[in-house]
Amino acid sequence: MLFNSYVFILCFLPIALIGFYLIGNIFGQRKAIYWLIALSLIFYSWWNYKFIILILTSVGVNYAFGSLIIRYNRTRSVAKKCLVAGLIFNLGLLAYFKYFNFFIDNVNFLFSTDVHIYKIILPVGISFYTFTQISYLVDLYREKVLTNYRLSSYLLFVVYFPHLLSGPILNHKEMIPQYDHKNLISFNLKNFSIGLSLFALALFKKVFIADYFSGIASPLFAASAEGSILSFFESWVASISYTFQIYFDFSGYSEMAIGLSLMFNVLIPANFFSPYKSKSLEQFWHRWHISLSRFLRDYLYIPLGGNRKGKRRQLFNLLVTMLLGGLWHGAAWTFVTWGGIHGILLMLNHAFKGLVKYKISFLQGVVTFFIIINTWVLFRAESLNSAVSIYTSMYRFKGISILSFIQEIPIYFIVMMFFASIISFYLPNIYQIYKGYDIAIITYKDNISDLEKTKSNKWRNSLLWAFVVGLLFAIAVLSMGDASDFLYFQF
Repeated sequence: MLFNSYVFILCFLPIALIGFYLIGNIFGQRKAIYWLIALSLIFYSWWNYKFIILILTSVGVNYAFGSLIIRYNRTRSVAKKCLVAGLIFNLGLLAYFKYFNFFIDNVNFLFSTDVHIYKIILPVGISFYTFTQISYLVDLYREKVLTNYRLSSYLLFVVYFPHLLSGPILNHKEMIPQYDHKNLISFNLKNFSIGLSLFALALFKKVFIADYFSGIASPLFAASAEGSILSFFESWVASISYTFQIYFDFSGYSEMAIGLSLMFNVLIPANFFSPYKSKSLEQFWHRWHISLSRFLRDYLYIPLGGNRKGKRRQLFNLLVTMLLGGLWHGAAWTFVTWGGIHGILLMLNHAFKGLVKYKISFLQGVVTFFIIINTWVLFRAESLNSAVSIYTSMYRFKGISILSFIQEIPIYFIVMMFFASIISFYLPNIYQIYKGYDIAIITYKDNISDLEKTKSNKWRNSLLWAFVVGLLFAIAVLSMGDASDFLYFQF
């Protein structure tokens, strides 16, 4: 799927851009929006055209529920019933496609039954466009909105192709007004050049760095899933490889989406802000999958009571939020356990917050990163048994020697790990590189504060930058033959 998606983007992006600006300037902005909708639906159907019916049904039903909420917003009891019905529809859709097989498997295990159903295929992006629409319905009810958006604007908001595979989760208040902005169809050379360079850099991160680590991590995790016992060094190579794979995979996709969208003069939310530089798990969740963290905060944690009902209730709310956040990532007990562990660690983070007088920034960063490496094992493992096996190998210190280190750890792996570490821990992120330019919507205040501390942007409209970006883009294109799927498209 991934290679086909790249082929689509690289082959049709010039046509898409030229068509967008030509149609917009000849026939008007609304026709340009129709063009983007058609382009997005073609992009979505590239993987499986049958799910076009599903996403269009989802859009139509949610728009109808939204219209009903608006119509009855002065009669709160009726509006609430419409909201509840909309939530049941969205969560029911997600439960069927994403969790029904998981539910049947657990019923068979618990009751020793042998219920067989056909394997339900998970539609690409369903978690993202479902949560996107849930936030839309909740906001209409909360804010007593009395006027709905145009159907075409709402449809584009949901199916907009840069976010469709792996996010971010969009918010209607940030996105839809941009589609009606008078400058949408005005070609902006600055946006185009920055967007193109962002796309090239992100493509390099994905296919050259992430996919290299994928080639190391996948066989080792697969071997563990099949019952093989990894050695000490193999288990650490597997866990570190996946740590960098998911970083550069998700970072690469998020920044590709920002670059693509910027070429169409549309800003989407930042979803990734140097998370491995975090000094605590709380900060990590302000920097990793930012749009999901924000959704869980605004539409789950705060409605549960947030921190308004005392310390104990706050800690309970954190745990519930992270458990459901883990389940959102996939229908497996590994994801639930991963979310639960993060919830417990965040509870401890909040419980002892402010009690430690002396803080060593470097040590905080090391401890946080060490925890992250370990929790990614659960996230990636095929089963809880496989995860336990890998953890056992990681902390089994018998038989360690220089000879086994030389035999089991390739030199090129060490080089790539060093290269990935430099980018992850020391180099500026894209928002710091392009400081002073609007390239994305940054939502968390601490990320905005970090950006403000950056002295100046690093990007220059120069031949040197063009050469570097062009070289990395060429390397990425030449590496695409062995490209693997985006990790987050299956969530």
